[in-house]
Amino acid sequence: MRFRLIRQKLGPFVWPLVLGILGCLPAGSMLAHTQHNQVLDWNEVLPAFERYFNYPSPENAKAVLAVLPREKPDKLVGNTGQALEYIINSREFGILASEALAGERYSAEILFRLRNFSDGWASEVVDGTLGAILRINPKLFLEVLFEYQDASFIKRGGYPVAYPNYSYNNHPSAFKYELGKRIEALERVDDPKYDKLKQACLRELRKEINLVILSNRSAGSLPVHKQSNLVLDWSGVLPVFERYFNYPAPENAKAVLSVLPRVRPDKVVGDTGQAFDYINSAETYGILALEAQAGDRYSTDILFRLLIISDGPETMWAKKTLGSIVRLKPRLFLEVLFEYKDTSPIKKAGYLVAYQKDAYINRPSAFRYELGKRTEALESVDDPKYAELKQACLRELQDAIKRLPR
Repeated sequence: MRFRLIRQKLGPFVWPLVLGILGCLPAGSMLAHTQHNQVLDWNEVLPAFERYFNYPSPENAKAVLAVLPREKPDKLVGNTGQALEYIINSREFGILASEALAGERYSAEILFRLRNFSDGWASEVVDGTLGAILRINPKLFLEVLFEYQDASFIKRGGYPVAYPNYSYNNHPSAFKYELGKRIEALERVDDPKYDKLKQACLRELRKEINLVILSNRSAGSLPVHKQSNLVLDWSGVLPVFERYFNYPAPENAKAVLSVLPRVRPDKVVGDTGQAFDYINSAETYGILALEAQAGDRYSTDILFRLLIISDGPETMWAKKTLGSIVRLKPRLFLEVLFEYKDTSPIKKAGYLVAYQKDAYINRPSAFRYELGKRTEALESVDDPKYAELKQACLRELQDAIKRLPR
């Protein structure tokens, strides 16, 4: 069974970064391979990655593919371990993951090629990100997998459809729920070109579900004791969050909302800092982030409610995830923001469309590119109900772009 532990050193950093990310670019033809498979020189590859991380356009992604072999090379020049530390075990990996999750085909292909050189912790990060792409953009996943189905790493390890990310390690029921959602996503793809491959992936996912050991108490409904908006008692809220993290179905997200105030409470019982430490931990937060990024309305609602409870640094992950949803699910973002636009955190902090993720620190050109993609995503929403709010968000994005150094 692939439900296994990712190294602890990745947990607190890479997975919240990757899954706190998260407008698709049009898919084009697969890039032709231009480098011989026999030799990989990291001295050529790393500068190409540096240019990509500085400005993750499709052109720069293609430039990476031009020097990153399609198959595992016979000879390596340079230190592969150090190269993968820079590419995968760093905050910059969030830029690559963000582009792939948003539907950029060449960035998704980079992930498949990295699988040739990664093992251990590095392969866990890559495989977990590929699994998230399957859930969020199943057609893209099948398109790229179709081109790589005969690659040696696929023949050796199988289709990368059933790998968890770190947050699911201690939540097998949540992982089973996630695998079920990946099955639903694949079943929506109706292109006959990929039917045989799709069926093979579905068989692998169903086999994996049967291997996940479930606790009889890990899923299902939970009695909910609704709280007054005037008092927030964390001793009543955290068990409901635990049930959600064990099985993040919409009904469990709604249960969280029933105990999480919509307005700032007058009184808080319990330690808010410790409560957010649990919610934001590597063992839990990635589950909430992925559900919101995949389009679950109630999980997105939870992110806004967390901002109402606290305006301190503990809400930074929620703000960054909401920024990623602007690009990934712009209509969902506007729908939920519309319900919260008059709340105190929005009045104080603005519309949350331009929060910078850690991956973009010291890379203003890459962040300008990301903000431009968020702008394109919002402009694609044409519902007149949200027209005024959309224009306000677009102005906030343009102001943020203007403030970036050139």
